[in-house]
Amino acid sequence: AFTSTGWSHCPQDWLTFPEALKALKRKVKVFHDKMKRPVDGIGWLCGRTGDSPQILGGDLDCCRDPETGFISPWATDFLQQVKPFYAEVSPSKGGIRFFSWGRLPGGRDKVFGNGPQDDLPEETRKRILDAKPKAKEKLAMNKPAFNGLEFYETGRHLTLTGERLDEYCFIKEDATTTLTQVLAPFAAAEKPAAKKTKKGNSSLPTFDIRDVINCN
Repeated sequence: AFTSTGWSHCPQDWLTFPEALKALKRKVKVFHDKMKRPVDGIGWLCGRTGDSPQILGGDLDCCRDPETGFISPWATDFLQQVKPFYAEVSPSKGGIRFFSWGRLPGGRDKVFGNGPQDDLPEETRKRILDAKPKAKEKLAMNKPAFNGLEFYETGRHLTLTGERLDEYCFIKEDATTTLTQVLAPFAAAEKPAAKKTKKGNSSLPTFDIRDVINCN
């Protein structure tokens, strides 16, 4: 029901999975961006749930050819190292949404960064830019636009498409140690978040991402 920027203003519309599925089937209307709109999909709210391993939501942006499905060598290698328990095509079809089990390094809420900018064929780059206009804006400002990484432990809403990528869905295991190693170059460039003392977020509904995945 939300984009990545509007969900935090509408806590009254956060739902458990059964509630969200029912709302989707009924096309229930909710307020978003100051307008009342029908629910048209299901997403996942990333929220910290304590000190134990938990679901982490990630996004590899501008790394996939929206027409051919070709995925950049860097993104392919990243997924094979991290081994998410679920991965799917992103809404733009130019990236990959994925979910891992563990914790981000250093108590961070999120980790951002970019991989190499030169490992995609020119035709793929053009098709990605057509699908992602904001990437064109980044290039115009001499900012990296391809192989973007966003990884969240809390504070993010991620839309779901259900277009599963079986080759990047691995056994669900605690990936904390692996994530610490793989994300080290990105985490080193950011200031570590303050250590959280609050145990979880009782305002978030509780349900399993696997329920959401399996509803498609």
